[in-house]
Amino acid sequence: MRGGGAGSWGVIIDATFPTLPIFNVTLHTVNVLTATLDQTERLMTTHATHINDWDSVRAGQYFYLTGSKSNSTLAVSTLFKGLDGDASKAQMSSFLADATAGGAVVQGESTLTTFANDVVGFQDDRSGYNVVLSSRLVPETVYSQAPKSVGSAYKRLLSQGVQSILGHLVTGGASLFCGRSPKLTILVGQVAANAGIYSAVNPAWRTAKAHVSILSEGWANFLTGSTTIGHCD
Repeated sequence: MRGGGAGSWGVIIDATFPTLPIFNVTLHTVNVLTATLDQTERLMTTHATHINDWDSVRAGQYFYLTGSKSNSTLAVSTLFKGLDGDASKAQMSSFLADATAGGAVVQGESTLTTFANDVVGFQDDRSGYNVVLSSRLVPETVYSQAPKSVGSAYKRLLSQGVQSILGHLVTGGASLFCGRSPKLTILVGQVAANAGIYSAVNPAWRTAKAHVSILSEGWANFLTGSTTIGHCD
């Protein structure tokens, strides 16, 4: 419902969903470890520098940093349409090589090729996630023009006590035109082209490269007694 105001409610009695053709993907996963804040800053700057590497193959990606004022772990999960395991590793090799050159340690690189539906979701959590978070859409221009600002932002957040930062590439896909004629066309968020869709309602999503969520606090579920701070979008 949109525009109903506070306290409004409704009952859905019918819904229609479009179906999309299934396709194979390879899920590439890897952990990148750092031992100091300075290493983490360099790592996230490196990631920002390479974030456009995967546009040509329309990859989707989660990059989840958990850390402290010293060591941290960046867990990267990247989905490649139509590529096998070796080709997926080749797509990631430049980023991982530069991460290693900056002092980080690469661990647990693996690939899994299967139907997209088998790897893009998580099992339902009946009690949901209890977290306090904030999020920002990061424009493509930040990554292309000022990648060092991304690394410094992560360093500042960790130094202030933030323990978890989740980012993912957004679908986007809008064409940006310069003047009255299409002198310049930029496609942001190429993953949208996989299904031939474009669903970004908020104009900010159309020029965003990534959506970054800062997870600051969590608390236990009353039904299960477990504390859930994890994948939250």
